[in-house]
Amino acid sequence: MDYSPNESKNSRKTIFLILLFLIFFVGLYFLYYNPFSPKNINDVNLSGSFSPIFKGAWIRDVNDLPVYIGETNFYINNLGNLKTNNVKYTIYNNEYQILDGYIDIINNDKYIGTINHIKINYDSNVTLKLVINYEGYLSTFDKTYSIKFPRHSYNSTCRFFITPNETNLKRLNTEITNNQLIHWTAIRDWVGTNIKYEYDQTQFNTIDYWQFPLETIKSRKGDCEDSAILLCSLLRSEGWKPEDVFVVVGEVEGVGHAWVTAKINDNPIYPIWINMEPTSGGLIISQLLDFTSGFNELIGKTTRAYYFNDVYFTFIVP
Repeated sequence: MDYSPNESKNSRKTIFLILLFLIFFVGLYFLYYNPFSPKNINDVNLSGSFSPIFKGAWIRDVNDLPVYIGETNFYINNLGNLKTNNVKYTIYNNEYQILDGYIDIINNDKYIGTINHIKINYDSNVTLKLVINYEGYLSTFDKTYSIKFPRHSYNSTCRFFITPNETNLKRLNTEITNNQLIHWTAIRDWVGTNIKYEYDQTQFNTIDYWQFPLETIKSRKGDCEDSAILLCSLLRSEGWKPEDVFVVVGEVEGVGHAWVTAKINDNPIYPIWINMEPTSGGLIISQLLDFTSGFNELIGKTTRAYYFNDVYFTFIVP
């Protein structure tokens, strides 16, 4: 069938008008019923938070200092009227991205995620930030966790204070023992001579505050625990076995004190143990048996005590 030019022109015009109306109505649909944007302000309402609980354990880092390795949970809540698909979340640890992903959440539900292996140096803190991104809706939530290492201890945690592999301590040990014939006496005398006795109340405004050897070396001040911890750490750094040198904390004639007990020979039949007074550089020689007693007899002269190094911790029963 043949069409005249006018009929062909009218046909094209009709098709054009139909397409124009279709485009118009599709535009109206997306304007008022766009499935990719909320119908109203309550359709999308995403919130986030972190658990108040941060659980983990103390370990030693590569520099022999304590670091807390822990984990916590984070939550993304959908409080809106619609199911949300492909919600992107990103977790930052002190501005460094550590985790991200995409999730679907039905309305009035929540997603629970876990962040593992979060590292916090002793006496430090970490700020975690949760960023939620859903089709242009951006929300940010953060929480700071503060971890403080206990600065006095009556349990195995005190082992962390002995740091034989800490860089500054190893360097100091080399300086002290250079050209010295007897290394342990040189180390003992250096601690007694160079660390000024200072009460914790004066230095830290608290009754009891143990320093790490790194801090005592830097401040050149400390009380008996600080000097004993430093002395034991230096001897362990020198190569003394953990079975042969300990910090002892206890009471002598009712007075609290800390010192170092060490075995100064390797004779398995007749070992010689001594008490080293770390705050003066000398030996505790109130009894000559210090030079002939075994370890248990020597330790037995104190009461309400415990002894430790970086490997061992033991209570002495009164």
